[in-house]
Amino acid sequence: MLWTMVRLVLALVVSLGAGACLVERAGTGAAGFDDGETPVDADTDANADADADVDTDADADVDVDADADLDADAELDADLDAERDADPEPDGGPGPCPGTVCGELVTPCGTPNRGDLYGASVERGYVVAFADTIDAATATDLKLLLMRPASGPYYDITRTGDDERECSFAPPCFSCPQVEGSIGAPGTRYLFVTRTNQPCCADRDRARYSLEVTLDGAPVALTLVG
Repeated sequence: MLWTMVRLVLALVVSLGAGACLVERAGTGAAGFDDGETPVDADTDANADADADVDTDADADVDVDADADLDADAELDADLDAERDADPEPDGGPGPCPGTVCGELVTPCGTPNRGDLYGASVERGYVVAFADTIDAATATDLKLLLMRPASGPYYDITRTGDDERECSFAPPCFSCPQVEGSIGAPGTRYLFVTRTNQPCCADRDRARYSLEVTLDGAPVALTLVG
């Protein structure tokens, strides 16, 4: 009888030990983490993946916004370029210079002894110089002198232009000057642009002009010297 009870106790102990092992193995394998990762690690990785997706979406939104800003800037630049092409000077001034050079006389109307002096180095040939008005607002009766150096600070006037050609923008009276003639010897020549002594001025204080000079049909480079 005693032996029978001992055997029953031993059997019960063995059964309880096996059940504990089964419970431990079931707790380890239920979630399926056979590679040693823990549920906490899995949650952390999932959160990291979710954060990465959010960051990627945010970066994509930023890129799209930046591209939209660049497109808007490009369209604005194109609009400004188109406006400048349509109206080179919004204040109503002239556009690109139509002659060899362009200038502005800031002398009172009717003062022929004040103006702009240009110098040019020329070879032998036939020279033609034409001074023209470039807008109606400051059109004036221009005068043009072709000169060569003389002794000291003086010049010899070799040609005088006054009313030889029609102006692009007619002054209140008269026309525009042109001088032409042969250059017999290489050297420096000068052109003096001024007003006439006539009160023919759309603007009494300033006059815009262009000066075109050719030698045997080729443009001549000019330098403003005074």
